[in-house]
Order: sequence, then C-alpha cells, then structure tokens
Amino acid sequence: MDARPAAAHDALAQAVPAADETVTTELSSVTLTFSETPLAEFANAIALNVTDPAGTSITTGAPVAEGTTLSVPVEVTEAGLHTVTWQSVSSDGHTISGTYTFTYAGPIAAAAPTTPAPAASTPGASASAPAEEEAPTSAATHSATEPASSNLIPWIAGATALAVLILIPVIVILALRARRRKKAETADPAETAGPEE
Repeated sequence: MDARPAAAHDALAQAVPAADETVTTELSSVTLTFSETPLAEFANAIALNVTDPAGTSITTGAPVAEGTTLSVPVEVTEAGLHTVTWQSVSSDGHTISGTYTFTYAGPIAAAAPTTPAPAASTPGASASAPAEEEAPTSAATHSATEPASSNLIPWIAGATALAVLILIPVIVILALRARRRKKAETADPAETAGPEE
C-alpha cells in the first residue's frame, strides 16, 4: 500500500493589490503569485479578470504568465469596490480558482476627448462624396425636364383648338356649297323644261 501523502493543490500565495486592500496610488496592473508554476500547456484554462463597481471589465489585455506569477493590465475608470476573478491550473493538473475584492481610491485618468476624423482622411468617404454630389445634379436635370415637357401640353392643346376653329368654317363653307349645288341641280330641269310655244 502506498503510504505517501496526497499531493496538495497549488494555492494563491500573494496578490497585488491584496484582498480587502485600499489602493490610493495609480493602478496599471493586477498580479497574482502562486505557490507553484501554473501548467503552461493548459493556457486556455488560465484566466484573470478585474471588474469595476458596475461589473464592467477594466482589463485591457490578455493574462501574462511568467514563472509563478500571473498578471493582467488594467485601466481603472472609477473609484470604488473592484473584483478580481482568477483561474489557473495547478502543477498536479487540477483547476483552481478564486475571487476577492479591493477598493480603489487612487487617481482616475481623464478620458481622452474623441475628435471625429475628417471625411477626407477616409477613402470610403472621399469616394462616396462625388457620388453624393452627382445625385443632386441628376435630380436637377430630371426636375428641369419635367417642366419643359409639362409646358408643351398647353401648346398642344392650343394648336388643336386653333386647328378645330379653322376647320369649322371650312366645313361650313363646303356644306353650304354642296347644298347650293344640289338646289341648282334640282332647279335646272324645271327651268329647261319651261312652257312650250
């Protein structure tokens, strides 16, 4: 029977900032130190995250393992209670994890003002500018042709009315002539017959 004691899991030996500590100086990273070196082949199972009082992550990069230490860069955006959540793989292959809090009362970096990039610096924006300029031109051309075509309608109507007015007298004159001709034709036999002597 094997009488050797069971191997103990690795443990968190030190944390900066420490649990329940109040930090009054600028904080740019959180570093954990373990009793043994975490297994590098299980890097996917190693995690370190820091959240602010609102629960938003303030880590700005991936965790970096160096020997027995594990660190992560942070950018603190507000004072108050912060939470550190970590997970590692001990030398015996078992996953270990934990969480603790610290209070941040140090300086807060002012947010850099965001300046909108000029439109000319973006190729996509400069490429789309001519297209936007061309659209009003085509719209103006379209609007210019519409009045021209609509102005023709009164002219066409006027010409049609004028033609009708000219044709009506012609038709009346032709009708009168035709009627007179018929009267003349009907009157001629009577005149030619006349009284015989």
